Amino acid sequence: MEVLVKSNLQKPRIAPNKIKGLSKRILQLLNVQADEVSVIFVSDEEMKYYNQTFRSVPEPTDVLSFPLEGLTPEGKRNLGDIIISLETASRQAEELGHSLKQEVKILLIHGLIHLLGYDHTTDQGEMEAKEREVLRSLEKDSPPSSGFNKSEVKGQG
Repeated sequence: MEVLVKSNLQKPRIAPNKIKGLSKRILQLLNVQADEVSVIFVSDEEMKYYNQTFRSVPEPTDVLSFPLEGLTPEGKRNLGDIIISLETASRQAEELGHSLKQEVKILLIHGLIHLLGYDHTTDQGEMEAKEREVLRSLEKDSPPSSGFNKSEVKGQG
């Protein structure tokens, strides 16, 4: 499984290998077999563009998922792309009283489950239940590294 991680943001600096490891563990807990998934971290400005373009909502959001169906030209199964706004994630973490690390973990779980076809706007709570189950399993594991360079994220745990 290849997890492609991209961020053009200066701070917080993302540790791609840690995000890759967390993504792989989440997919393992979900029993997903795929060859590739992309996780892209963006600013609110970029997220606003994507949200307006693809959902006709003229404001940023925390996470968007773009599932891909079929195989790549190389014959690989690509689950799709997840786009996370770190600015929105940071605000939400502060509002909810937890770390940016925890918020990114929650958004990553949410985005990956969307790629599998779940939709919290139309299901009967199945997606939320699956998110809680994965989060509980992750917290039972030894705590994964945050995915952020601690010197770059002041006051985050």
